[in-house]
Amino acid sequence: MRSGHAHPFFPPQEQQLTSNPSLSDSPVTTADIVVPSQDDGPPQATTDQSGYFPYLWCGAGTSTYVFIDPIGSYGYNKGTIAPIFWTGLDGAYNATQNAMTSRAATNQNPPTGDGSIDGPHSTSQTWLIPVGNITGNSGIQYIQVFGQDSNHQKLTWGVYGAALAIMKEFVLSYPLYADATYYQINDGKWGTVGNGYVGIVLEGNTTDCYLKANTPCSMPSDYPDN
Repeated sequence: MRSGHAHPFFPPQEQQLTSNPSLSDSPVTTADIVVPSQDDGPPQATTDQSGYFPYLWCGAGTSTYVFIDPIGSYGYNKGTIAPIFWTGLDGAYNATQNAMTSRAATNQNPPTGDGSIDGPHSTSQTWLIPVGNITGNSGIQYIQVFGQDSNHQKLTWGVYGAALAIMKEFVLSYPLYADATYYQINDGKWGTVGNGYVGIVLEGNTTDCYLKANTPCSMPSDYPDN
């Protein structure tokens, strides 16, 4: 395992269903993203047996860990649009925190406001984060972040927020690998609890989301649960 922002992977032993303040207090911005002159590569996800997820990223102080599969063709080995993906993930992370604040204010699991992301008619959440004002946006107008329940488990706001914070750190640490992505969220003894994607929406066609050129955003029906 390489040094730096990487955290060694030890399968967590306890469930953690609340937000992790240590993941949200870092005052980083897109200005902190520095594209390296040499590709050192992220840690390989040797624990993944499915072959879907080449990289694994963990968060300090949380039982949540994320398998990451950058599949797009927009930023891989370029790094120039890493700030765009970081901004999209940051916007989605803020949405999870706002949701918990709102839930707590209406006496839903106070004081944290944590709980399942499920709504009356949905087991998923989709956010469209504007990024068109970022310099060098490569014609990308929005980042679409989708997350859903998986493995017959319930994805919670706190765990989802921790996972998004982990992916933000991944982008900061390895901007060359910031791209349209599938991801899988695991949490402690519960294993896989959610999965989703991070896609792009282009200027001039803001009704369609893409993972690759001409590949619409969607989750494969056979996506694995580790």
